[in-house]
Amino acid sequence: MRSFVLQFQKLLSLLPFAAALFLMNPISSHAGIKVLGSEIGVSTIDQVQKLATTPGSVRNSGMNKWNKGPTLEIKGSNYDIQGLQSVYYVFDQELRLVALVM
Repeated sequence: MRSFVLQFQKLLSLLPFAAALFLMNPISSHAGIKVLGSEIGVSTIDQVQKLATTPGSVRNSGMNKWNKGPTLEIKGSNYDIQGLQSVYYVFDQELRLVALVM
């Protein structure tokens, strides 16, 4: 029984490492997911900027700390979603969309 417990503990000690590998899955594997008219891993910063229907509603929010890529903020009034204040579009260094925060 003790041997089984030790083996189980060793497997449990590998769990954080396995979780980290899972979470570091490349963004390109998520390509094809469409959100608010843009596509994760495919849409470029220029394409996303064109989504804004109201002049002056796109704001550069600087570089994100996650991957050192640019972040854009588009006012929520550009979308037909009640109560939406803004949408943040996060890009990688190659200017491809990697995340969207509402």
